[in-house]
Amino acid sequence: MSQLDLKALVAQCRPYRVLYVEDDSALRHSTQKLLATFFPLLQVAENGKAGLERFREFNPDVVITDLNMPEMNGMEMVRAIKAQKPEQVILITSAHDETNYLLDLIDQGIDNFIVKPLDLNKFLAVVQKSVHFLSLLQMERDYKLELEHTVALRTQELRAALLSVEEGRKELIDRLCTAAEYKDTDTGKHILRIGLYTGRLARQMGLNEDYCNSLAAASPLHDIGKIAIQDKVLHKPGPLDAAEWVVMASHAEKGKNILHGSQQPSLQMAEVIAWCHHERFNGTGYPRGLKGEEIPLEARITNICDQFDALSMRRPYKNPLSFAEVMQVLTQGDGRTHPEHFDPQVMNAFQACAPDLHRLYLENQDESIK
Repeated sequence: MSQLDLKALVAQCRPYRVLYVEDDSALRHSTQKLLATFFPLLQVAENGKAGLERFREFNPDVVITDLNMPEMNGMEMVRAIKAQKPEQVILITSAHDETNYLLDLIDQGIDNFIVKPLDLNKFLAVVQKSVHFLSLLQMERDYKLELEHTVALRTQELRAALLSVEEGRKELIDRLCTAAEYKDTDTGKHILRIGLYTGRLARQMGLNEDYCNSLAAASPLHDIGKIAIQDKVLHKPGPLDAAEWVVMASHAEKGKNILHGSQQPSLQMAEVIAWCHHERFNGTGYPRGLKGEEIPLEARITNICDQFDALSMRRPYKNPLSFAEVMQVLTQGDGRTHPEHFDPQVMNAFQACAPDLHRLYLENQDESIK
């Protein structure tokens, strides 16, 4: 971030009150010094209980809090704050392995999630987004009081505020995808490519744009259940034995359980995909042996895209196949994969746009194999 940007950020931050909650004293003191550079109106607390008391007294514009703290953890504090002030802007700082809290936090309406250890540039970028959002909210309040502003201008700025909120939600989903990628380090850009493939294939099928966008956002979470699979199974370099296969196959059910109960439409779709993306059209898939249109369409689309990418990419136990070889396997079978595994309608659309999917693969390969 340039010096000019920092000066602008200091000016933008100055009017706002910030509450920072962190139990690690060394991190609390160092981050407090950083925040005080931008926010003269700053208070700190050492745990959730003290943080909640400061919140009630201080009425901050922004709350920045850790999750794992004594007496009252960050999750409990967030719930209490949102019960009192649903519109409160809250930023979470936490280690990536605390993914189990993330879905609940999304439902609570937090505004951003910052992975520890804190990266200065990323941290300041998140602070800048939050301050920008606060300024938009203040503009909205001002518009309601100042009748001379036109309806068109108010609508434009309100849309900008709502877009800012939606971008925050999308960023949280991206961070959940990143948590899955931390666990399964061999997949590289597989998660990114699945979102690109599924959106393109859905458009080829003539599905409406809202559905295509939701699918592109949700499908990268298809393997989120692998977070719960033991490393010795997930990272085994060779074929799995029968017992290990049962453990690995459980990732579909585990993914469904991780995502279950969200109020966010994209995460509701992701739950269905995680549970059903290994079902096969002829009923030979898992975990439930669904057949035909019993399998949700979003899972049928994700299934063939997942197979396409798995065959195309290099893994510790296999070499990548060429595009022609991949298409041969998917359309004619190889003894393990059969065309009957896929919805014929999806397969027809897939074949029509396969060159585009291959282009997306080449443009988004892992750096180590380009």
